[in-house]
Amino acid sequence: ESLGQAFKTFLRVKKGIAVVGEEVVLIAKDKMRILVEVTTSPIYKQGKVVQIHSVIRDISQRKHEEELLLEAEKAKSLRDVISGMTYELQYPLRGVFQYCQNLLDKYQERPFEYVGFKEYKDIFATLAEMRNKVKHCFETTEKLLILNKKKIGIQEKSCSANQVLKE
Repeated sequence: ESLGQAFKTFLRVKKGIAVVGEEVVLIAKDKMRILVEVTTSPIYKQGKVVQIHSVIRDISQRKHEEELLLEAEKAKSLRDVISGMTYELQYPLRGVFQYCQNLLDKYQERPFEYVGFKEYKDIFATLAEMRNKVKHCFETTEKLLILNKKKIGIQEKSCSANQVLKE
């Protein structure tokens, strides 16, 4: 599988160019693929390349560990995003809760007919503020959904469920 790559490496070293850390896939007798790192240097005698010295290291374990580390970093990034979004949603929701509690505390015991114009305006200003906070939360969750759909490659399309089942 990597024979062409190995031959090119050999020709470069034969010309006197050392090759350091080149990754090559070897296939063992049992057909198992082994990822190795090859470092090859020319050995000179009287100014001419007479031998080639190669060191081959199995880097399968190292690559596996690098992949695990990458996955851990992705998980940490995801936790950071979730944490940031939690605060992004928690602040306006806390505001909505507090506005609701204030309205209840202020007007719950008052009879309807004794709510004046000033209180009426206060109630609607508070409701408008609550709406803005809820809208912010909605927009934040919408952004998360769009981001998630882009990440996993989902596109919004419609189809006929009956047609799909028939097919």
